[in-house]
Amino acid sequence: MVAIHKWPHKTPRNRSAFRACRTTNAIIAVGAIILACIVMNLYSFSYLRNDDDEDSRTIHLDNDKDIHLKHSSEKKGSKIESLLVSAEKDTGTVSTPSKKVARIHVVTVNRHNFGSNYEREVPNCKYKEELMECIYTKANDEKADVLLYHMPNAKSTIIERQYPDQLLAGMSMEPSAYFQHQMDPKFLSKFDIRMYYNRMSEVPLLFSNAWLDKMQIFEPIKVKSTDKVPALVYINSNCAAKNGRNDIVKGVMDIGDVDVHSYGICLRNKIGEKRFHKVDVMAKYKFCIAIENSNEIDYISEKLWQALEAGCLPVYWGAPNIAEHLPVALNKIIINYADFGSPKALSDEILRINNDDKLYEEFFEWKKLDPHKDKVLPGFKWVLEVAERGHAKCELCKYAMKIFDNRTDVT
Repeated sequence: MVAIHKWPHKTPRNRSAFRACRTTNAIIAVGAIILACIVMNLYSFSYLRNDDDEDSRTIHLDNDKDIHLKHSSEKKGSKIESLLVSAEKDTGTVSTPSKKVARIHVVTVNRHNFGSNYEREVPNCKYKEELMECIYTKANDEKADVLLYHMPNAKSTIIERQYPDQLLAGMSMEPSAYFQHQMDPKFLSKFDIRMYYNRMSEVPLLFSNAWLDKMQIFEPIKVKSTDKVPALVYINSNCAAKNGRNDIVKGVMDIGDVDVHSYGICLRNKIGEKRFHKVDVMAKYKFCIAIENSNEIDYISEKLWQALEAGCLPVYWGAPNIAEHLPVALNKIIINYADFGSPKALSDEILRINNDDKLYEEFFEWKKLDPHKDKVLPGFKWVLEVAERGHAKCELCKYAMKIFDNRTDVT
């Protein structure tokens, strides 16, 4: 409320006071009008920023700059769009892009093993050649476009939508031998999008991506064959693998025809530095163990790709369809334990290759290939194509956008 001064009686004695009061009241009135205009403008500005906005929030990015995102609360089953609103530091004005961009908000629902930095905006993510906003957070699941469940930890989790058009996605890089519910069709059918190592998943999540983004496995051998240690190197810390990996290596050790150097917790007989780069150690040896912790279709972990990058000849056992993931025939790139079946037969094969320098060198001819120009097996072309798509987190956002777009086309 604005206080108005009472007018004094107009007498010669108080005429000066009268003029002063009149001047004061005029100033107060003008001030009140200006204040009202300011309040109305602020209200209008607030309305413009928050129209249909029940999900306005700040996303903290790696560069410590805050970007305020306006997410329409109206779900239409079509493109999820947003406006990027940034405050100019000097003028305090608000600038908006001339064009709305596609936006997908993914919320990770349960515990996962990908670190605290997993929840953030994915940079340079494009949909239909245009940059899109692909954002991962841990909050606001009722507003998210996609709820993402880490499948190994979701066996007892209630998997459900918060609104009808919301998408459910499941991700995993763990083998089903340890998490058998991942093989249950009823469990998998709960998800609109599956994001894991299986070729049948909508968004393939392959270990090989990290070794094909810069073609590391095709790099020249780091150590000449004549300078390598003529032994089998073993670096592992899971001594209870489901497929008996440790027993195989111990069997080779017990036979004694092939020297086995173990640097990991399992069967350790070599003491190295407290911290070492696995690939660098493997590169010094002619042969290396790259046996998975279980034998499952399409489950090919980092072990094989590390060995191929290092330039040691891998003894592999794991995915029955391993041939579908490699650039050349198996007998030109690995020693496939499945072809021998016993530590004794494996030892004999290692000795045979070790005693034939020409044969040993032939196992690395594939490194001279240009996978984009030279002939490689069809299965590997698919593996390479998946790697070139970019980060799987971006691929999930793009796949979700495609679903929303298809819903719009149908309606």
